[in-house]
Amino acid sequence: MRWGKNTLANLTPNNIKASKSLIQKLEIAIKKMPDMNWTLVYRWDNWDWWINSNNKSVELKAFTSVSNNIDDTFISREKNMLIIIEGKKWKVKDITKLSIIPNFWEYFKYIKNTTNEWVILPNSEVIITNEKAKSYKWIEIIEIQSKQTK
Repeated sequence: MRWGKNTLANLTPNNIKASKSLIQKLEIAIKKMPDMNWTLVYRWDNWDWWINSNNKSVELKAFTSVSNNIDDTFISREKNMLIIIEGKKWKVKDITKLSIIPNFWEYFKYIKNTTNEWVILPNSEVIITNEKAKSYKWIEIIEIQSKQTK
């Protein structure tokens, strides 16, 4: 559910209207899912804007999947940023019952099995509080600590 300029350029007005309607319905359904009850979530990423955000504030405009357990995140050599987000009044929902990997992993054995999946709702905002380089398992990573503010 991420939109770039190239995606939008290839959609008709009817496609855009239908997609927006689907996203709105999905967001309404996900808001009914259980709330996050953890104080930290994790995400492996490679988006440079985590580092290059001018005021160290990042707006998450799309659904953003996270995990409440560092070992349930998807790690790869390409995703060399560990994003740690702290929060108390979350806009994060438990979508494990809807997720493919926790429920149907036996059909996707080439993907690491996870026990849960959480999603940060669109239009959330996080403030980056710390950024440092370190080693994790077999890769050098940038660890970005942040707090959800909206």
